[in-house]
Amino acid sequence: MKNKGILMTMFSAILFGFMPIFAKIAYLGGINYYSLVFLRSMFALIFISIFILIRKISIKINFKDFINLFFLSLIGYTLTQLTLFASYTYISTGVATTLHFIYPVCIMTANILFFKERVNKNKVFALILAIIGISMLSINKNIKIDIRGVFIAIISGILYSYYMLVIEHTKIKNMNSVVMTFYLLLFSMIFLGFGSLKFELNFNFNYLSWFMGMIIALLCSIFAVILLQMGIKEIGSSTASILSAFEPIVSVILGVIIFRESITINIFLGIVFVIVSVLIVNFNKKY
Repeated sequence: MKNKGILMTMFSAILFGFMPIFAKIAYLGGINYYSLVFLRSMFALIFISIFILIRKISIKINFKDFINLFFLSLIGYTLTQLTLFASYTYISTGVATTLHFIYPVCIMTANILFFKERVNKNKVFALILAIIGISMLSINKNIKIDIRGVFIAIISGILYSYYMLVIEHTKIKNMNSVVMTFYLLLFSMIFLGFGSLKFELNFNFNYLSWFMGMIIALLCSIFAVILLQMGIKEIGSSTASILSAFEPIVSVILGVIIFRESITINIFLGIVFVIVSVLIVNFNKKY
C-alpha cells in the first residue's frame, strides 16, 4: 500500500502545482483573492454534489464527525486557502510557496511530540533537502519582500499542518474521501458566505476568471484534495507532507512554459534537491 499512497500523494502535488499558475491567470481577469476562493469552492461543491447524486453515495455522518469536519473546514481548509491566496498579492508565488512549506516541519514536530512518532533520520534528511530545494526555487535577486505577505504565508502553512494532522489522527481517517471533501466544501461555502459581509466579494470579472475558477475547482479542490486525503491515510501526514515538495517543481516548470520564465542554476539545483528528497522517501522502508 506504500507505493499506492506515494503515487496518490505525488499526483496530488502535481495537481496542486498548477494552482499558483491558474490563480495568477485568474487575477488577470479582474478577480480578487477572496472572490477566487469563493468561486473555487462554489464550483467544486457543485461538481462533487453532482458526482454524489449520480453514484448515489450516502453522506450520512455522526455528530462527532460533523464537529471534526466543521473545524477542519474552517481552520485547515478555508483559512488555509484564504491566507495562501492572499499572500500571492503581497509576495511572489515562489516565496509564498517556500514559506507555506513550513507545514512539513510543523507536522513532523507534532507527530513526534504528541503522537509518539519515532524520529526517522532518512525522513528528517529528506525534509531538510526539500526545504533547501524549495528555498532555492524562490531565490531571485530582484525579489521584493513584503512583511505582510511573509506573515500570511507562514500562517497558511501552520493552518495546513492542522489539516493534515486531523485527517491522519482522528476517526474521519476512515471516512469516504468524497464524503469528507463534500462537507469540507459545504462548510467552506458557509464560512465564505458570512465572510463576504466583511471581505470584498464581487463578480465583476471577465470569462477568464470564471474559467480558471472552474479549472481550479475541478483539479485542485476535488481531485488533488481527495488524492491527498487518500495518500495521508496510506503513508501518514509526515511522509505525505515531504512528498508534497514536488508541488513547487510543477509550478516552476509551468512558469517556464506559460510565462516564459527563465531557469537559473539555483532553480535547477532546487529541483534536484527536491527530487532527491522524494526519492529518499520513496525508498525509505520505515515510516
